Amino acid sequence: MRLSDINIIDRDYELRKDGEFDALGAVTRPFEKNEQGLVYLEDRNYMDSFFKNQNVSAVVCTNEIADVIRDKFNGGLLITSEPRNLFFEVHNYLASKTEFYHTFKKETPRIAETAKIHQTAVIGDHNIHIGENTEIMAGAVIKPNTYIGDRVIIREGCIVGTPSFYYSMSGGRREQVVAAGSVLIKNNVDLHPGVSVELGVFGKSTIVDEYAKVGPLAALEHDSYLGKLSILCAHAVLTGFTYVGEGSFIGAGAIVVPQVRIGNRCKLSAGAMVTRDVPDDTHVAGNYAVEHNKFIAHLKESLTE
Repeated sequence: MRLSDINIIDRDYELRKDGEFDALGAVTRPFEKNEQGLVYLEDRNYMDSFFKNQNVSAVVCTNEIADVIRDKFNGGLLITSEPRNLFFEVHNYLASKTEFYHTFKKETPRIAETAKIHQTAVIGDHNIHIGENTEIMAGAVIKPNTYIGDRVIIREGCIVGTPSFYYSMSGGRREQVVAAGSVLIKNNVDLHPGVSVELGVFGKSTIVDEYAKVGPLAALEHDSYLGKLSILCAHAVLTGFTYVGEGSFIGAGAIVVPQVRIGNRCKLSAGAMVTRDVPDDTHVAGNYAVEHNKFIAHLKESLTE
């Protein structure tokens, strides 16, 4: 796909320089190897991330930022006063008007003979895989573009494959960002009642890895990843583009904000608000979350004042 292939009516933008791309994403997140990424850039604070991201081949940006990067960046330039909004309009255009994300391909659901599906469960009519000895309990909803492995338990009232809670401004209104990705629930996962798992956005997957367990009313938003053997307790939320490594514990009601990375074997105490990356083997607590021992020391100090 080239920038010149994009045709968005009633939108003020300038194609300063054409460029090819085959993926969309955030400037702060790495693309897969060999991908050519389209990103948006409207804040100078992200300039370092932009130049470090070697897979960026085209950018939506302001005229001011274009003047700053033009001597160091040889990719495509799409100029507008509202880069973020235009970027998501481009995404929605690609998802709804083109085969860029292969969103129009529909295949008959594949459900293993050994799978047990309650009569009140709702199963979408295309792009669904349900593996061997998997159980879908009463009132669960499995939407299209959901792939569920073997020996998985989807308990009462879960919604898997729901559109992402992700909005952008367009024409003075908030428009939902089209979820052009999928959900991947790997083998031996257990989702307890009321869990919500959103579709990925930019053609990628929201993933719950093998042997992970998710507590009642927890939520995994678009493009999040819950690692193998990890636990996401009741009412906890992984927001968009978050990553939780292997064997980690996310306490009840904890929230991990977008694009934060939690390492392996970490522990987040109940109610923690995590706003920065957490290294392997670290225990954090509090709002905003800090290393657990520091949180306890601060709490003791405040109680003695």
